[in-house]
Amino acid sequence: MVANRRKLETAEHSPTARRILNAAGRCFQAEGIAKVTIVDISKAAKYSRPIIYRHFGGKDDIVDHLCLDEMQIIQSKLNEIMPREMGFTQRLVEIITQAVILSLESPYIQVFMQNRKAWLRSQTAGSDVHSWVKKRWQAYLAYGQRHGMLAADLEIEEAVNWIAMSQSMLLMRFEGQELVEADIRRLVSRFVVRPLVG
Repeated sequence: MVANRRKLETAEHSPTARRILNAAGRCFQAEGIAKVTIVDISKAAKYSRPIIYRHFGGKDDIVDHLCLDEMQIIQSKLNEIMPREMGFTQRLVEIITQAVILSLESPYIQVFMQNRKAWLRSQTAGSDVHSWVKKRWQAYLAYGQRHGMLAADLEIEEAVNWIAMSQSMLLMRFEGQELVEADIRRLVSRFVVRPLVG
C-alpha cells in the first residue's frame, strides 16, 4: 500500500487524483474494468505510472474510489429526495428502492456490477466499500433495533449484508430493463425488508 494513499472515506481528491479517476472511469466504461490496465489509465490521464501509484495503491484502489465516489453521489441524491415523515419500515423500503433506481441509472455502478472481482471485493466484510456501506446503515438500523422495529435476533452486520446483497441482486434483476418503480418497491418490501423487521 502506498504511504500517501488517500482514505476512501472522502470524496475530496487533489486535481491530479481527480484527473486519474476521471480517466479511469472513462476507460472502465469503454472497455470494462477487467480489460483496463494501469498503463491504459496512465495514458488516458496523461500521467506516468509512478504518478498514478503516488495517488493510488493500484487498479483495485482506483475502482474502489470510483465506486465510493458514485455511492456518495447516490447518497446525496437520496438525502435530497427522501421525506422525513415516514415510519421506519416504510422509510427502509423507500431508501432501498430509490437507491436501486439511482444505481440502475448510474453508468459507473453498472460497469462495477459487471465485474465479478470488484463486486465480490465490495461485499467482503472489512473492505473499504463494505465499511462505507455499513457506516451509512448502522445508525438507522440500530435505531430500528432499539425501538423494536428490526428483528431482535439480527445483528446489525447481518442486516447490512442482507441489504447490500439484496440491492446487488435487484440491480442484476432489473439491469437493461425499463424501470417500473412499483415492481422494485414491491420486491424490496416483500423480500428484502420483511425479513428484517420484527
